[in-house]
Amino acid sequence: MTQQPKVVSFYSFKGGAGRTLCTVNVTRHLAKRLGATERNPILLMDMDLDSAGLTLLMEHYDTFEGSPWNTSKMVTGELNLNIIKVSEAFFSEGMVDLSARMGMAEKTVRFVGAEAVGRESAVPVLGDAIEWMQFLLEDCGKRGVVSVVIDSASGRQDSALLCHSISDVVVYCCRITDQFLIGTGLQLEFLIEKTLAEGERVPNIILLPVAVPNATEKWQSERYKGCMLQLAGLVHKFEQKAHIQLIKEGIGEVEAFKWIESILLEDEALPADQQAALRAYESLAGAIADLFSGRN
Repeated sequence: MTQQPKVVSFYSFKGGAGRTLCTVNVTRHLAKRLGATERNPILLMDMDLDSAGLTLLMEHYDTFEGSPWNTSKMVTGELNLNIIKVSEAFFSEGMVDLSARMGMAEKTVRFVGAEAVGRESAVPVLGDAIEWMQFLLEDCGKRGVVSVVIDSASGRQDSALLCHSISDVVVYCCRITDQFLIGTGLQLEFLIEKTLAEGERVPNIILLPVAVPNATEKWQSERYKGCMLQLAGLVHKFEQKAHIQLIKEGIGEVEAFKWIESILLEDEALPADQQAALRAYESLAGAIADLFSGRN
C-alpha cells in the first residue's frame, strides 16, 4: 500500500500574522530535512482561497488565475483528480517549480496556487472537499511526494477547517498581541472540541510566536515573558486532548519584511535579524519533521 505524504498546515487566527512568509521559508528547510529531490519532491499549496497571498508572493498570479489547475477548482471538484488522465496532466502540467527561488535543485519544490481574488463558487463543501483532497494525497503518495505544505486560510473559513482535517501537523502562527493571544486560544478550543466531537483525530499542534520584536526596554521584556506564559498556559489547557507544543523562541521580527517579503537564503552578509530568522525557520522544520516521524 502506498504511503500518503505527511501534511503540515500553517494557520493563524486572523490575517497579518506573517503566516505566509513563515510557510514559504520553512518549506525550504523542511525540503532539506526530508531529503526532497526531483523524484521525491515537496509540494507547497496555497489554500487561502479568499486572499491568495502565497500565490502573489511567489509572483504566480497570472499562472493560476483562471487556470484549470488551481486549488480553488480542486476543493470544489472542478478539478477531479480521481480521473487518471486529469491526475496525470495535473502532475505534469499543473505544478510550478519553485526550486530555483529557494536555492534548491530543480523540481525539488513544486507549487500549486489559488486564484488571487476569492469567489463565492470557490467555497468548499467540506465533506466533498475532504474526499477530493484525499485523491490528491493518494496521488502524491504514488508519485513519491515526501510532504505537502499548506498555507491555510485564517479563522473558521471552510477552507481552514478543511486544512485542519487533512493535516498531520498544524502550526498556529501567533503574534504576541492581545488580539492574537486571545483569538488563538479561542480558535484552539473551537477546533479541538469540534474535531473530538466528530470522532476525528486531532492533528499535532505547534504554537509559534511570530514577528517577535526585540525587547529593548524593561517593560517590553516583562510583556514578552507574560505573553509566553499565556501561550504556555494554552499548552497546559489542551495537552490532555491534543499533542501540543510551544516553540518558545518563535520567529523574531525581521526589519526588511516590513518593506519586502522574501525567501531568506543563507548568506554571511545577511543582517543579524535575518540570520536569526533563518536559524528559527530551520529549527521549526526540524520540529515538524520530528512530528512526522513520531519522534516528538
